[in-house]
Amino acid sequence: MLAGLFLISSCKKSKNDEQTSSANCRTTTTLFHLVRDNALNMSDVDIKSENFGYDQQGRLVTYNQNNLTAGMESYVVSYTYGSGEIIETYKNSVTNAAVITYTYKLDGQNRIVSRTEQPLRSDEARYTYKYDAQGYMIENYQYSRNGSSISERRLTYTYTNGNLTAINRAFSDGGPVYDNYKTDLTYTDVPQKDNFILNQGYPVLYEQYHPLRKFFGTGSKNMIASVKEFLGYGYANYAYTYEQDANQNVAGMRLVSDSNNGQTYTLKFGMNCN
Repeated sequence: MLAGLFLISSCKKSKNDEQTSSANCRTTTTLFHLVRDNALNMSDVDIKSENFGYDQQGRLVTYNQNNLTAGMESYVVSYTYGSGEIIETYKNSVTNAAVITYTYKLDGQNRIVSRTEQPLRSDEARYTYKYDAQGYMIENYQYSRNGSSISERRLTYTYTNGNLTAINRAFSDGGPVYDNYKTDLTYTDVPQKDNFILNQGYPVLYEQYHPLRKFFGTGSKNMIASVKEFLGYGYANYAYTYEQDANQNVAGMRLVSDSNNGQTYTLKFGMNCN
């Protein structure tokens, strides 16, 4: 199996607390495997591998997404850190052609407060983020315009005991809100460490598990156990289980979902510890 290509390293225990341990262990590889069951009770498979590279300050500088499924594009992503901003550039890994570039602006506490993109996929697009006094993201506002057509999406976040437990999504077309969806989350006892990166498997949680997640404010303290997402026509349910290494780093994850006639995700995480 492809999973054999990735080794999950154990990290040597230090005398310091687990926060120090996690700071010395970085996610370097992931292997993502999705099996979907369609209405004919047949399956298709989506397989991706990812590689992450860091500079001497421990900042993410490269991210390669390798689609191992025929017909799917692969990308090379680079991160450049400037004064008050981070630039994220996607290129096609085969042609090296630029696909899209995101510019993130930071506040005085090194948190991302806005995002823009080039080239624009609409006439105008902007993303802004707000945080509370404890550093938790409490609002994610997205605006786009094509001609006279306006689309707005506002996500607000609720936290309980240090974990994100509810997301409200309000949609409008420049006027009154016409849809208001809610997502509820529960948590395991597994600690969520700063070195955890996940691009696949968490619905409506893009910023919270983005490769730049450290710049999106304070994260939840535990790993998610379940997500119940209202989709407008019904609910989608997601259940999560995890494997841990000797230092409680997440070494594997399994997700079972009832959306799209059933989906199962499995992921393996490779760690480099020093």
